[in-house]
Amino acid sequence: MIPALYQPPAFQEFKTAVSFQQNQIQNEFDHLHENTIEYIEGLNKEREKVNLDIYYKFKFDELYSKVIKETLFSSSSDRFLENSNFKKITSFGYKIVPAILEEIRKKPSNIVWALNIITNQKISAKDTSIEEACQLWVNWGKKNKFN
Repeated sequence: MIPALYQPPAFQEFKTAVSFQQNQIQNEFDHLHENTIEYIEGLNKEREKVNLDIYYKFKFDELYSKVIKETLFSSSSDRFLENSNFKKITSFGYKIVPAILEEIRKKPSNIVWALNIITNQKISAKDTSIEEACQLWVNWGKKNKFN
């Protein structure tokens, strides 16, 4: 039988300390790895949200320019509301609201009526001007964190 190699107590303590440090480093690395994955997933979700926001803004601009072109010489609000491109805008629902709010903040227009349809709310009186209605909706958007 070969006798066990004698290791002084200080060496044993050193081995224990090294082993403890390795475990601590591994735990910190695992934690960092988990946090990194969560961070990257968060970035990906934010990127997807930004891409969707850009897409909805693009679609809104495209459809709204068609609505304007197709209803430019009509004074009928029914013609505006029944326009197929107006209906497409409202079909996007709440996803398109930020784009509408941005538009009416810059230039008040009849597109504000889309917000009545999308939200199923009417926040202005019958005798309210388009400019006043747009301002009411812009304020509503701020209050409801759409801006």
